[in-house]
Amino acid sequence: MFALQLIKQFAEGRSKKTVENIIGSLITLFDFSKLKGCRKSNPARGQKLTGFMKSDSYEVARIQPNVVGQILDQFDDEWRLIAFFALATGLRQGEQRAITWGDIDFDADEVRVNRAYKHCGALGCPKTTKGKRKLDLEPGLKGELQELYMKNGRPHDTELVFSCQGKNIERRKFQRRLKDACAAAHAHHIRWHDLRHFFASNLLQEYPGDVWRVSNMLGHRDTNTTTRIYGHWIEEEKDKAEALARMSSKFSRFAKG
Repeated sequence: MFALQLIKQFAEGRSKKTVENIIGSLITLFDFSKLKGCRKSNPARGQKLTGFMKSDSYEVARIQPNVVGQILDQFDDEWRLIAFFALATGLRQGEQRAITWGDIDFDADEVRVNRAYKHCGALGCPKTTKGKRKLDLEPGLKGELQELYMKNGRPHDTELVFSCQGKNIERRKFQRRLKDACAAAHAHHIRWHDLRHFFASNLLQEYPGDVWRVSNMLGHRDTNTTTRIYGHWIEEEKDKAEALARMSSKFSRFAKG
């Protein structure tokens, strides 16, 4: 059942790396079950992803800004800010869950990414070696975070920005909240990770010829990862920029001044 059904479900809409992380967590769970005498075997060990997994090269669909706005309108104030943070920073869910007030630098207008919660719930380093990074704090997001900071009584630097009774929010709650918001907005269902893709699409529009910059801001291992995931968008923005430059050269002489 694990090989024929569960892996197929895990694989749907996820990269091979993500599925490997999920199975790794399950291996740990079943090993613990064996240690406690609850099981005699570990069905997660030795499983092969061949035949279930598509290539990690998949085409990410763009989400239109008006659809994103409709979905955000369905959240309460707390979760709308959590979703807005994901949209405006592109952090992975585990990275966002680990952000503390000490990682927010209001003076420098920066968000510092240093840690991430793993699938198993443990706190550790970000997913890749490039995961530790600094990101610009968008003015609108900065204002809302400052309001939250004052509302919470100026929390200590070690306290989580987004939490549930002082503890990190359960991973599955993010997807449940988003699913409910999509249903309320009568919008096509999206994953929480698609908010990161939305951030990436805006980066590529802003820096159409600078894959290195985009890759670093996303915390990818290297630019190959960026082009593998967003290659079709990169070509679109590159073609658009080149076409705009050609058209500009034809009509700039008619502009005032």
